[in-house]
Amino acid sequence: VDKSRASPETFDAMERVVRELVEPYGPAIRAGKPQSAKVAVLLSAAAIWLGDSPKNVGYPNEQILPYCSLLAMNHIPFEVILDEDVTGGRLADFDVLVMPQAGAITRSMLNSIKQFRGKVFADKALTQEITGAILTDYDFTFQKNVDGVELSKGNAVTADQNRERMEAFAKDLGSKFPTVEKFAQADSPRAIVNVVESGAVKYVFVVNDHRGYGSRFGSAKLHMDKGLPLTTKVSIQTLDNIFDAATGAKMSGTSFSVVLPPAGGKLYVVVPGELTLPAIEVPTM
Repeated sequence: VDKSRASPETFDAMERVVRELVEPYGPAIRAGKPQSAKVAVLLSAAAIWLGDSPKNVGYPNEQILPYCSLLAMNHIPFEVILDEDVTGGRLADFDVLVMPQAGAITRSMLNSIKQFRGKVFADKALTQEITGAILTDYDFTFQKNVDGVELSKGNAVTADQNRERMEAFAKDLGSKFPTVEKFAQADSPRAIVNVVESGAVKYVFVVNDHRGYGSRFGSAKLHMDKGLPLTTKVSIQTLDNIFDAATGAKMSGTSFSVVLPPAGGKLYVVVPGELTLPAIEVPTM
């Protein structure tokens, strides 16, 4: 591997993920599905193309990504829905509707949202009257300055400044957000938690996103390219047994402290009963 183009350590890490995670658990996880969520995040074509919300970094379908990051930092499970989901009656499946860009709403969408019995969060570009809607003012456009061109002009926002602002937004959102069911969560915004259901088994991913500046790109301070260990407390709301997928060890309790390796994570398996391996018998010839 040309070290000027790619880091050999990255390929070593990818191999470890394949050996430790993909090979033993990949088929079961692929057969599963994401945990059902009661929070809907609206990716609205009407709002993105026609609304007055600030345009964020990325393509049109990435405009809600910064707001989704705030939810992930609060370990709030959510599902992304589209305009046609709103008009098609899918809001009945959720308790909270989040509208990261709400500057334009079609008449049929507005009628459906006004009939929604849950809580509505929207960015301040919302102009339509929605009873009880909570407006938030998170301007993510500063992320355009986490950029080499802006660095040459002396206008750059560093990666750690970006993280500091995003975590402040996440803390503010968490203080306003209603209580929602969280099957699994951590006490650090830098631990990403996800849950996959496969039959009666649940897989809980806890991924370490704690990073610092490394020797490769750290001098510019635009990318945090060095993974750092993270100690966090993980809590899983279950009466079933919890096992460490890598070691097979049974966890003592549903809330425990864990040290996540740099650029790594943990996978926990929640099963009703003991974790057993299938027995394979091969007939002799």
